[in-house]
This record gives sequence, structure tokens and C-alpha cells, in this order.
Amino acid sequence: MLPGFIVPPEGLGTFEAGDQSTVSIPENGYPFAVGTMQTGSEEIKEKGLKGKGVKVLHHFPDVLWAMGSKSIPNAGFLQDRIYPAPEKSDGDADVGEVADSLKHADISGAEGEGDNIDRTKAVDTSASTSAPKSAGNMDELVDTCFLKALHTKVADADLPMESSKFFSNCMLASRPAGTDLDIKQSSYKKLSKLIKKMEKRGLITVKQIRKEDYIASVVRDHEIYKAFGEELKAEASAAATAAATATATAEAGDASPKKPQESKNRIEVHEMFRAPSNLRVVFGEEAVQNKDMLFSRNDARNKLRQYVEAEGLANESAGRAATTTTNPSTQPSLTVLVCFNKKNESGTALLKANKVLVSGLYGKKEGVTVDSSVEIADVEARLFSKLQLYHKVVCYDKAADRMIE
Repeated sequence: MLPGFIVPPEGLGTFEAGDQSTVSIPENGYPFAVGTMQTGSEEIKEKGLKGKGVKVLHHFPDVLWAMGSKSIPNAGFLQDRIYPAPEKSDGDADVGEVADSLKHADISGAEGEGDNIDRTKAVDTSASTSAPKSAGNMDELVDTCFLKALHTKVADADLPMESSKFFSNCMLASRPAGTDLDIKQSSYKKLSKLIKKMEKRGLITVKQIRKEDYIASVVRDHEIYKAFGEELKAEASAAATAAATATATAEAGDASPKKPQESKNRIEVHEMFRAPSNLRVVFGEEAVQNKDMLFSRNDARNKLRQYVEAEGLANESAGRAATTTTNPSTQPSLTVLVCFNKKNESGTALLKANKVLVSGLYGKKEGVTVDSSVEIADVEARLFSKLQLYHKVVCYDKAADRMIE
């Protein structure tokens, strides 16, 4: 926040919102955080020291620091606070060199830690001035990430999907490395306008659930969708060819086979889910007793399958046959009721809703009651929309020589 800033004697200087910056305290010149300015110098002068200051992307001592060598600039850097620096020793690096290296660092693609910088005493406003992104370039990036997310992150079984979760879980994950996806800098300005525009283009269909926009389906035979798919295939083919060439070159240069590297130095990020109180019974007695228990996506699907079987929601009934449907992406199978249409002999996967599913997943105005037949795909999508999303980071600990979470 800007109220924590101390204006240096030489003044703030000139900078724009989005410029890279470092954060330090007056008594210790080594920066303890890097980020991007949220407000330009002219706006700060007009409004005074009010509003947002820096969007922190990396700070001491966060997870990124812990994954490295865990070095500290001087004795003033402690885990809970930054203190004035002691006198410089022969082994200390020059402050100016550290600041210069941070200013030229590529931090445009990092995920922010938010604006929680209460410890900030001063900001190095001598950040490098980067040209602001034009709306046209951002529009192209937004469209590309939208189409790539539809191709690589969204399966039909995942629909309907809330638009905000589509953006955070799918579009952001589809952006190219080193880029910052910001709809506000595009001509769309808002996510809702982007969703409506894509629906108007015919790429998706949208429906509202409890006044929230949900992507109901993806029009996969749309010309734009198919053309983008061909581009992705061409890129994948080119990447595979390049990788094969590099491998062949390496093998030719070194005849002695090398033992492949294990998972050392690799970072893995896994999606985990926590059930709210009204749905913990679906995940079994262990989840009821431990409210902080986390489940992977596959575990959650398995728990739903076990709950359906235990509650008799998939029992065979008249005019219906019990069958097992398996997601083509090798997800766990789920035994459900299948209602056959005699005209086209096609089946729709259904299950019988009980009180827990009705109260936990459906609104009162949606017309779903106890013993109603509901689509399993809809139940699963609604269940995941209710679960709280977490991320488990697994990395290699050099000191312990093992993978840690």
C-alpha cells in the first residue's frame, strides 16, 4: 500500500503502472521483494500516498526463495522481519549490483502474492520503464488463451463450468511463458464481456446458474475452433521433431549412455480439493471427522462413485439398465443408471438424487427434488464447483535428498 512508502530526498522519479520495481527499507539497501507498480508516479503525486503501491511477485522468504539456495544478503534479513543492515563485510555483494540485476530480471509471467506488503518502508522507484501493452496485442493474447484453454483444458465432462473458474484454472494456465494475461488491458475489459462475445461468435453456449455465467458447451465443429486445433497440432509436431533432433544430436556427441535424471530439480503442482461442511458426507466418515482433508480430482470422483453405490442411487429399476460409463480420458469409472431411448438407442448417464445432493448442489428454483433423475456429468461438475481448490507443490529438497510437499 502507498501509505507505507517513504519518499526519498531525491523524489519519486518517473514511472508508470506496470513498471518493474524493488522494495527495501531505508536502513538496509538490499531489496527484499520485487514486483510491478500498481500506480504511476503522476497519479501518486495527484492523490498523495493513497491506494495501491506494488504488486509483489516474489519476496524474502517465500516458497520460491525456499526452493533455491536460501541465501541471504546480510544479517539484517531474518525470517520474520527485515532489520537495518550491519556494516558491510568483505563477502557482501554491492547493493547497486543486486538492485541492477533485479531490475533486469524477467518477472512478467510470475504469479503475484497479492498486495500484502505491510512491512514495506520504501520502494526503489528506479524501475525500468517498459512500454504498456496495447489493447490489440492483449486482445490477440486473450483470444489465443481462450481457444487453447478450450482445446487443452476443457473436456465435455467438465461442463458446465463457471466462467471465473474457466479463466483462473484454464485460461491463465494456457498463456505463453513470460506473458501477463490481463483482460482489463484488452478491448473486452471484463470477463463477462469476453464470454458473451465468444458466445456471439458461436464458439460456446452459455447459461446462467444462480446468476453466474457458466460455459454450458463448446462448439467443437466451429471453423475457428477447428482451425486453431490444426495450429496446435502443427506446433506439437514441430516441437516433437525438434526434440527428436536434439536427442539424436546429443546421443551422437556422447556414445556413453547416461543415467536419466530422476525427479530431482523438478517442481510438480497438483490440484487438490476440500469439501464444504454440507458435502463432507459424500467423501466418507474420514472427511467428516477431518474438515481439512484434501482430495485429488481422481480421489474426489472415486468418493462420489462410492457414495452413489453406498446410498443405492444407482440401483437397477424398471425400464432402465445398470451400466458402467468410463471417461475416455482414463478417469475412474462410475456406475450409474442409463435411460435408453428406443428411437436412437442412445443412452444418457443418470443417477437418482438424494437429500444431500439436492441441498448441496441445486438451487430451490431449479426444480430438482429428492429421487429426481439427474445427469451424472452435471452432478460431477456441480460438485467440483462447490469444492475449495488448493494447490500442492512438490519439489526436490537437496539437503534431505527427497521430494517434499
